[in-house]
Amino acid sequence: MLRMIEWRWGLEPLTVRDATANNLAQELDFKHVHPRAPEYAVPDVAAAPCPVRPAAATAPAPRRSSARAHWTELRELAQRHGWRVRG
Repeated sequence: MLRMIEWRWGLEPLTVRDATANNLAQELDFKHVHPRAPEYAVPDVAAAPCPVRPAAATAPAPRRSSARAHWTELRELAQRHGWRVRG
């Protein structure tokens, strides 16, 4: 794309990579423009739906400890290893 933009607007290449890249404009047919997009046959979905379990069969998610408890545990660990900690 960059090479085509440089070609179209008469710009110098920015890098060696785009200077040696192929120009996409050489592959496009600007004389015979197709105004309609091609139509494609979209295949049907062949997969089966996932089974739905009743709500009673699902266990509630485990409760996560609060952020405060996490920091309290970290403070206690630091104190046990001899670090001076405020609070």
